[in-house]
Amino acid sequence: MKKILLAITALTMMACGGYTEEQTPERTLFEEVYVSRTADGAYRFENFGKKDWQLFLEGKPIGALKDQKDYAYPAEKRAVFLAVSGNDSLWVSERNLAVSGEPNFRDIGGIKTKDGRQVKWGAIYRCGELKNVDKKGWQKLSSLNIATKVDFRGSQEREESPDAFPAKLGATEYNLWIDPGNMDEFKAMLKDNSLTAEDGFQMLADMNRLFVREWAYRYKEYFQILKNTEEPLVFHCTAGKDRTGLCSALTLYALGVDMETILDEYEMSNHYRHGKNEELIKRFAFTGVSQDLMRSMMGVRRDCLAAAFDQMAVEYGSVDQFMAEALEVSEEDIAALKDKYLY
Repeated sequence: MKKILLAITALTMMACGGYTEEQTPERTLFEEVYVSRTADGAYRFENFGKKDWQLFLEGKPIGALKDQKDYAYPAEKRAVFLAVSGNDSLWVSERNLAVSGEPNFRDIGGIKTKDGRQVKWGAIYRCGELKNVDKKGWQKLSSLNIATKVDFRGSQEREESPDAFPAKLGATEYNLWIDPGNMDEFKAMLKDNSLTAEDGFQMLADMNRLFVREWAYRYKEYFQILKNTEEPLVFHCTAGKDRTGLCSALTLYALGVDMETILDEYEMSNHYRHGKNEELIKRFAFTGVSQDLMRSMMGVRRDCLAAAFDQMAVEYGSVDQFMAEALEVSEEDIAALKDKYLY
């Protein structure tokens, strides 16, 4: 029996290729009142600030929040709550929608702007590909009333990973494909043992600069859609972190969110995608691929997104000028977007 156990252990180590698990990264986006759902669907409120809050749902009080509070609610439904402390108030809800099959499906609502307003919950979502969404996940998605889907994936990506979003939910789909670069080069990098995690992050930074130089017109098309729609919208690519990450950043910038908060929101993909990324890294560990390199290329880092904003300044003089010229988002457009998407 001992020999059998030793053999199993050896085979397991070989299969894992010396895989070393990495801890889940912390959330980078600070939320004074953080909201999540428990296994049975109840809302869980956690207070990370110094104030005590009174919580309201549809104008009715549901209790006080000092440290943590759970509130029973149907698992298949979603709610937005008002937290009040003296003269301060916050609209709060869950950021990650826990869509089965897509761990990075999240709402960009609730984020504060520089003038103290908040992005509306339930209006703009971001995610990765939806090919693995199961029945439970589709039920969750159908409850969000999303009427528009913007897909930044190329034709090959869509063919290899089709999803049933328009068919199942009756949503209008816009294919604004953006080529993230040479995929063969990407695969070759993973096989190059001389490369480090920094090389992976440099590739992501270069990719973000490429989006600004060559694909700004796709983001211009996105903003046209955003300006004209009156229903909830979701945008996505394959991983939901690079093309999607820049789209989220540009949206938040237009709505008046400060740059540090934009970068914090961008890095939340590391937190939400961690489990999915580690599964893939573990699967490939036996091939000898650098785990650190894979983690960098499958993750995000704030300087990679900052490279895109630096490129905007290089090409157009400033980010505001990039918004006005390349994306054709005028001051009047920004005022209209704020009226529509901010509390």
